[in-house]
Amino acid sequence: MGEAQARHSDVATGYAGETRKAVWRGATTYAILAATLVVATTPFDYVLFPPAAPALRSVRITGLVALLVALGLLQTPAGRRYPHALTLAMVVGIGVMLQALALPTGGHASPYHLVMLFVILSLAVVIPWGAWWSGLGFLVLLGEYVLATFALPQATLAPSFVTNLLVLSATSAFAIVGAGLWSRLRRREFTQRAATLRAIRDASDNALRLRTVMANAPIILFAMNREGIVTLNEGRGLERVRMPPDDILGRHFADVIREMSGQAEQLLPRYEQALAGTPGSWTIEFGGAIFDVRMEPLTDAQGTQTGAIGLAVDVTDLVKAQEARRATERRLVESQRLESLGALAAGIAHDFNNVLVGVLGNASLMQANLPADSPLAQYARDIESAARHASELTRQLLAYAGKGTLQVEKVDVNALLEQMRGLLLMSTGNVRVRFDLAPDVRTIDADPTQLRQLVTNLVLNAAEAIGDGPGGTTIRTRLTWLSQEDCDAMQHPPAAPGAYVHLEVADAGVGMDTETITKICNPFFSTKLAGRGLGLATVLGVVRAHHGGLSIRSTPGEGTTFGVFLPVESGGKAVDRRPEVVAAPVTTRSGTAAGPLEGRTVLLVDDDRGVRTVTAKMLEQLGCTVLSATDGDEGVSVFRDNVQVIDASIVDLTLPSMGGEETFRAMRAIRPDAPIILTSGCRESEAVERLLAHGLRGFLGKPFSKDELRAALERVTAPE
Repeated sequence: MGEAQARHSDVATGYAGETRKAVWRGATTYAILAATLVVATTPFDYVLFPPAAPALRSVRITGLVALLVALGLLQTPAGRRYPHALTLAMVVGIGVMLQALALPTGGHASPYHLVMLFVILSLAVVIPWGAWWSGLGFLVLLGEYVLATFALPQATLAPSFVTNLLVLSATSAFAIVGAGLWSRLRRREFTQRAATLRAIRDASDNALRLRTVMANAPIILFAMNREGIVTLNEGRGLERVRMPPDDILGRHFADVIREMSGQAEQLLPRYEQALAGTPGSWTIEFGGAIFDVRMEPLTDAQGTQTGAIGLAVDVTDLVKAQEARRATERRLVESQRLESLGALAAGIAHDFNNVLVGVLGNASLMQANLPADSPLAQYARDIESAARHASELTRQLLAYAGKGTLQVEKVDVNALLEQMRGLLLMSTGNVRVRFDLAPDVRTIDADPTQLRQLVTNLVLNAAEAIGDGPGGTTIRTRLTWLSQEDCDAMQHPPAAPGAYVHLEVADAGVGMDTETITKICNPFFSTKLAGRGLGLATVLGVVRAHHGGLSIRSTPGEGTTFGVFLPVESGGKAVDRRPEVVAAPVTTRSGTAAGPLEGRTVLLVDDDRGVRTVTAKMLEQLGCTVLSATDGDEGVSVFRDNVQVIDASIVDLTLPSMGGEETFRAMRAIRPDAPIILTSGCRESEAVERLLAHGLRGFLGKPFSKDELRAALERVTAPE
């Protein structure tokens, strides 16, 4: 059923109930009036018809009793439910009483027939029971008149009978038409009244809904007259700006805007345009909150503008959520970018270290084959020194990529900074350095060497930012608790919320803009014409390796603050993540204790031809026999075929086909006590740590010299 049909059905049901009540009220009134008239007109019987007065009195008493019974029945639930039927029964009784009064008082010429006319008209006027019921009632009265006529001799031939019948019929017809018109009019009025009531109810419901919305939604409904005076100010959004509704009523809107918003000069013209009749919408910051505002001209019934009305929706939480989402997206992009840069840096470092193996190894071979006083020996030493400097560069790249080695121990950050105080003061030249160290800073699990590098890089960066300016640098420490919101607000957030040591280095230098801040930790990015630009990249790498966080706050012309957040110790013993060389007793193939490297057989597995060549030459100079393989599969095959003669194996971690870790496990499966040294241009700490528990004897980082190679082999082949 459609809405219109349902509404029509409701109106019909309501009208039927209203008509039933009206008929009940009319019938009750009619019964009372009829009973009153029966009693009041009794004296006329003695005046007009004295002989028949006693008989007439009996008829009247009988009729009065019938009316009182009908009145009583009308007061019962059945009478209230079926008033039409009781009214019809009451009409039948009145008709019988009138005919009984008319017979002894002149028949067709009796004056009581005039009373019947009154009965017909009063029924139509007093009881609104519609044309159909009226017609039925009048038909009953006329039928009773006709039936009563047969009680008189030759009554049907009397001219007065025809006259009375015509008058009664005409009166009945007039009454029926009147009842029908009255019923239609009443129905129209009821429909209009129902529509009005429904409109009032809908308006009340809408007002209630509006009040509910105003009480619960984060909005402000406001209005102002043509003079700009605030006349309406409601809504829950007022709670956000801590403004009681009555505070600005009666005030000029311009004064309110100037008081509550820092955008008054930009906003006032828009409000004035709304007062001038131009709708508009905008976003404002008002009372510390953000609102979307929509204003429309306010007009009266004649269309004359009387002011303006507006709706301000509090979108502060939405804006913050959008900003948080964008920040999360930026962090995700930044994380992916850093991951890509880290992978690139690690790959470059690995390949570069392989190259440096050749440089450093050949320099070592040259020095071993040259007399000490040869001028070429110095060149070889210079080459070796340059290779080691280049190796330091790759170390920084690995630190940025999070692949650096960590030698973790308990570190008191305040004590470490105090130890570095003299060095930092000397390295910053004329720049003042102030220390603000909180006494409650707890120890952390960290690599002190990398922390020193981190502090040094940050302080030197601050000194470069200050230059010859008058500003200084402040180093602060604090113990702080980071919530998830604090972590989300950082450019480089830590792994999880919790307790952190906050190391802050603030300078009063030139500062940076937002674009520079996003790039400042990139490898080789620098705002200076000189410099490698790896200092802050290394800082980020150290922070990431320690599962910490890094925040950067800076304003051009006002300085920069770097905040390093390092997780406090968990209460357990510090774990050394450095891939140590583990010395273990080794039994030679003959079962006797191993002697010098002379005569040892070493398996060398590396996919880089240059590394294999120079390493093999160094091993040969050490007196070793060298077996070579280019990948893991070949290395395992050579090891299996020569397992009885191989004294040690040197395996690169990053091998094609079968990786270094899988190669190690396969060799150990063939010979559980096989001495194996892993080597790599990257510090694969996690892989090395896993293999240490499975018998790994040592790790040799690239690049390495002949002496470092000798030391590693002697450790793993040392006698018991």
